[in-house]
Amino acid sequence: VDYSKPKIVCIDDFALKKRHTYGTILIDMETRKVIDLIESREVEVVSEWLKKFKNINFFNRDGSQTYAKAISESHPDALQISDYFHLIKNLCDYLKEYLVRKLPKLIEIEGVFCDGKILVDEKLIKTKYKYDDEWELIEKVKKLYDDGNNYSSIGKIFSLQYRTIRKYLEITKEEFTKLQFKNNEIHLEKQAKKQALINEVKKMYKNGAKKSSIAREFKLDFRTVTSYINSGITFENKNQNRTRLIDSFKLDIIELFNKNEKKEYIYNILKEKGYNQSFRTFRYYFPQIIKEAYENQGLENKKSTIKIKISKIISLLYKPINKIIDFSSELYEKITEKYEWIPKILNLLKEFKELFQEKDLNKFNIWLEEASKLNFKELNSFTTGIRRDKIAIENAITYRFTNGLAEGSVNKLKTLKRIMYGKASFETLKRKLLWYEQNK
Repeated sequence: VDYSKPKIVCIDDFALKKRHTYGTILIDMETRKVIDLIESREVEVVSEWLKKFKNINFFNRDGSQTYAKAISESHPDALQISDYFHLIKNLCDYLKEYLVRKLPKLIEIEGVFCDGKILVDEKLIKTKYKYDDEWELIEKVKKLYDDGNNYSSIGKIFSLQYRTIRKYLEITKEEFTKLQFKNNEIHLEKQAKKQALINEVKKMYKNGAKKSSIAREFKLDFRTVTSYINSGITFENKNQNRTRLIDSFKLDIIELFNKNEKKEYIYNILKEKGYNQSFRTFRYYFPQIIKEAYENQGLENKKSTIKIKISKIISLLYKPINKIIDFSSELYEKITEKYEWIPKILNLLKEFKELFQEKDLNKFNIWLEEASKLNFKELNSFTTGIRRDKIAIENAITYRFTNGLAEGSVNKLKTLKRIMYGKASFETLKRKLLWYEQNK
């Protein structure tokens, strides 16, 4: 090891045995190579080790106060620079804790809908939607085929696929009735089995069993067990009480349908207005909405609620709205109408990130004051750490150094450690890593 050469270094710890013993690694930021490593991260040991490197002027490190103290003892005149990646990550973690504490798991907001009653344009509705019963449609298809129409012309009239037409032509009334009866029987059987399972879960819970043991017994998710226990609805009346998310957008769908817009376009418009289900789900319900509209059923302009997972808001800490699946600016605006403090939290993070780009120390002090005014425990913990290590953070704003080299070198060390697992001592690991660094 050449102790006189390094001038700008980064320092980090690594696990020899996770949660038990740790070592320290030192990397030269100019040559981008590991200089040395030791089998400890204790202040006294690290301080004595660093004294060997007499020409170091810059230390890049994470927020560890152990290394801060060791560097102060060994190199009191050297500049310590806190890694900005760790700072931003720590702030994100604290803000995430706050969001989880303050917001419900499912955020309810009002659905988006059009005013007024709109009837569907009869000229645009598919012919097959005009039949009340599927057998009535089958009979019409059979009659047209008997009158000399081919599959192609029937398909155009009813918007049916070739295989559907063939199935309709081959089936008899008796077979159709049997099939309907069989499907209904299967459906009722599934309902009965699930209701029996719910009753059994409730019975076990009432007899004193824990939710975790019930989940293991029936191989269910803990949340499913909770749902079954809290459920007061049986399958006989469940469907009567169920509301569809798409019902909030019924009038929008019909209005766009009357303009002869395609399904894909309608779906994209609804997403902008807050509809957050998949296109597959939308495509499933679309014909039902149109048919109900044709029959003038259920077009009351009722307000409905949309439930947004808290994870969507947490994702805003890490990426922009347009990168979050099933989320939009309209939904965000609706949420912030209900929780006005959310933009303040996100702006706080944005302004902190900008400090490292603009390199303005005055703005850092202003940011610190503004953060203190918000006064909640998670942010207070972060600002306490900031004040304790303020000089190193100011250096991070002034100088564009990162501890990424140390993180990458630790990953390299982990790979060597796994290769040598159970076969060598720390000294052998050290020699192998330094030999690799010198010869790469």
